[in-house]
Amino acid sequence: MHTSIFRPGTAAAVAVLATGTVLTAGCSSSGGAPGVASSSSASSTDSGSSSSSSTSPSSTSSSSSTSSAAAGASYTKGQKIGAGTLQNQIKAAIVKAGGTYSTTTTSSVLTSTSQAKITGDRTDATVHETIRGKKVTVIVVNGAAYISGTGLGAKPYLKVTQNSTGSLAESFKPLLNIAGGGTLTNTVQWTVVSTSAGGTTLTASPAEGTDVTDTLDGKGLPLSTVTKATAGTSTIKYFDFGKPVTVTAPPASQVADVSGVKST
Repeated sequence: MHTSIFRPGTAAAVAVLATGTVLTAGCSSSGGAPGVASSSSASSTDSGSSSSSSTSPSSTSSSSSTSSAAAGASYTKGQKIGAGTLQNQIKAAIVKAGGTYSTTTTSSVLTSTSQAKITGDRTDATVHETIRGKKVTVIVVNGAAYISGTGLGAKPYLKVTQNSTGSLAESFKPLLNIAGGGTLTNTVQWTVVSTSAGGTTLTASPAEGTDVTDTLDGKGLPLSTVTKATAGTSTIKYFDFGKPVTVTAPPASQVADVSGVKST
């Protein structure tokens, strides 16, 4: 969720557009994958509250009106919650449900599917994305990111770590935020617009012209993130909580280090 929370997201994916421009997309601070700060940039509306979803301590109002309990968190209509606080609450709910989940993202720019697994402070994820006809796969596991579909390098996958060097490596390093779980501040505030035993709906405006709506179920698990911005609307849906997820690095024979590789 815009806490986009591993919104993972969703997730995060690297797209190589027809122009040859490389951008990070599909990982909004609210969508993509709960629990992870967004690395999205540029023109994707999918990143709705992306990096700007940073959110000052949350100002929670603890009145006794109807609230929805979620993994130790409760919500009250009209309550203000900082993005960082909300991120942690949603992540706790996912961990309580088994620590795994899947997402789909749709927008005018891209479609994507992802699977993610939270282990302690680390999140491993696989994202398959199609952006303007280009198919891209991003695998984030054991602190490294592997990207295919870039058309760059001598092998199918480029590997990126914190030690990778070069301008292309730097453009891909935001993907490593998934591995680290990412963190958000409470600068951006979410507002609870409705809540009941069945679930909670929250809204935020992380940037001018951008409005995000997150929907949680009665256990505090994310159901959807809808981001409306000038460029269009994107929808992230979350499901399959607790179902087995395996994230595996590609064979070494298919991987080239991104260091030294130049974008064309």
